[in-house]
Amino acid sequence: MGNINIIASDRHNNVSTIQIPFIKYKKPNIQLIDVQGDYVLLGDNYVILGRVVFKFKITSVIGLKSVVYEINGNKQEIALNGEREYELEITINND
Repeated sequence: MGNINIIASDRHNNVSTIQIPFIKYKKPNIQLIDVQGDYVLLGDNYVILGRVVFKFKITSVIGLKSVVYEINGNKQEIALNGEREYELEITINND
């Protein structure tokens, strides 16, 4: 976060100022916020024993257009309407 500050003065010592706040663009952020269910964590791998729910928080400073996820080659796209934050839950069953 930053500001652009401009100060102008004339020969009669009259002063005008303007301040324009800005933020720098950052690409969307994806966080795994919770994992619930029947699993074992081995290193970085989740071993699914039963039903497991993965919860993600996805954010964008300019708004999200879509979220796409893929499980075993099955791709799903969720169209979004410029939301700046979206929570995604993915449930995996060991059937």
